Amino acid sequence: MVLVLNLRPSPPHKSSAWKDNSGIVYHYGQKAQKIWWRAPSIGIYGSGTINGDRVTTVIYYEQTQKFVCQVSGTVKDIDSYGLAQRIEWEDWNAFKR
Repeated sequence: MVLVLNLRPSPPHKSSAWKDNSGIVYHYGQKAQKIWWRAPSIGIYGSGTINGDRVTTVIYYEQTQKFVCQVSGTVKDIDSYGLAQRIEWEDWNAFKR
């Protein structure tokens, strides 16, 4: 995304793009354990936290700012720099860089 998902957060701020199973692009930002993100093509955004290999986020509709849901996931692949490469969400979706 957002999300660089650096499991060893030291930079002041990072951002990146991720894709889900359907090819939808999510733009993520991260500062320490806090994350935020947007998926403009489907009109949603959210924010959340990273705790170890667990990621939790709350999702909202952009147009109405109404709550959609909360979802958690697990980081499954980490590169040698400590950056997540794949997240598997509880709703069976997965994000990859």
